[in-house]
Formats: sequence, C-alpha cells, structure tokens
Amino acid sequence: GASEGGGGGEGRRDGHRMSPNIEGAVLFAELVRAGLKTICFCSVRKICELVLSYAQQHLRASDERLAGSITAYRGGLNATDRRR
Repeated sequence: GASEGGGGGEGRRDGHRMSPNIEGAVLFAELVRAGLKTICFCSVRKICELVLSYAQQHLRASDERLAGSITAYRGGLNATDRRR
C-alpha cells in the first residue's frame, strides 16, 4: 500500500524517492485535504486506480470523509455517470 516503503507522506529516510505513483497520490491527497478542486491524470486506467487507492489510504489516516470524496474517472462515461 501507500504506507509501504516509506509511502504515505513520511518520505524515505534512505535518501531515495518513493514511487512516482505514490508521490503523485500523496500530492493529490494533500491538495484535496487543503480543499482545492483537484484532478489527477494517468495514462493507464490501472495506474489511475492504483493512485486513487494510495490517495484514499493517505486521506483515511486523518479523515474518512475525504477518502470517500475522491473517485476515478474513466473516459467514455456519459454525462450522467460522470456527475455521480
């Protein structure tokens, strides 16, 4: 999960960076926590779902409501489905 290998926002103590997916998820989660309308683009649906999962884990640590407020969007949905 996002908390493995130094994820979840703590950073790495060994001087190495976290996975770009975890870094993106943490940044995304912190922007959401700050109350900013935020969108995160990924090139592959599977990575989008992974980043969403990491961001939700990060937010759950402090606010379950915020964790439930973010969703993944898949291109090709109709307008009604996008607004759910």
